[in-house]
Amino acid sequence: MAPRVILRGEWGARHDNGGGSAPLPASEMWLHHSVTIAPDVLPPFDDDYAAIRTLEAIGEQRFGRGISYTWPITPAGLIFEGHSANRLGSHTGGRNSKARAICFVGNYDVQRPTNAQIQAAAWLLQEGQRRGWIRHARLNGGHRDVKATGCPGNHAYAAIGLINSLAAGPPITEISEEDDLSWTENLTFTAPDGTVTTVQARDWLMWTNHAAWQAANNTAVANAKLDSIAGSLSTDQATLLAAIGENPTQVDLTEDQAKMLLNGLSEDAARRLYTTLEGRFGKES
Repeated sequence: MAPRVILRGEWGARHDNGGGSAPLPASEMWLHHSVTIAPDVLPPFDDDYAAIRTLEAIGEQRFGRGISYTWPITPAGLIFEGHSANRLGSHTGGRNSKARAICFVGNYDVQRPTNAQIQAAAWLLQEGQRRGWIRHARLNGGHRDVKATGCPGNHAYAAIGLINSLAAGPPITEISEEDDLSWTENLTFTAPDGTVTTVQARDWLMWTNHAAWQAANNTAVANAKLDSIAGSLSTDQATLLAAIGENPTQVDLTEDQAKMLLNGLSEDAARRLYTTLEGRFGKES
């Protein structure tokens, strides 16, 4: 599917186009989620269009400015024009004049972004910079980075690094409607205590890209937390993870470092950490 932005007139916008003018290019771009029902990924996509009209009705009721977000993206990878790029939205409090917002339609605490959504977001960043809508082809982060909120959900937040990596790569010309088999391939890792853990390549790629993004933005140590593993980390743990994020396949941890890294984490958090240590523990068949 060739990516494009579905315009307001196409999806049936009924209310105001934002709350006034906003300067271009925007200096910031933030990721949100709608926490509304996510449409399925099957054509003819009538439910996608209906989902955007629902978002508009919610925005109108809450703020009186029509749809709150700049670009909602559904699980099928359809990109919709919310409020126009040069109009003021109601998405990221205190930053709406200088920021624009991508919104993944659905609840990404309980579901994962699809491959199509991730590619669509990356394409939109490239297109937005090319068209002069945004200054940089990258997400600055998630809504939670500038407000006390869980938005955009743990799974969407963990995908930010991957989205930025794709946006920084070659131009995206097609959006896959289904996940590649490589994304669902199981990778097996063995921890120092002999525990064997199996995760999908998708989880490994999203998490390590997220760790690298946090390191690049100097947030891993400063905030000492990684919401993608659903737990708070000490500064020492975050420092190690920042190093892993920079080069996850060439990290050689001492036994003491490995124990410190995993100390106090839940089983699920430890499992996710194992997946980042390919260089230390090795990949099994």
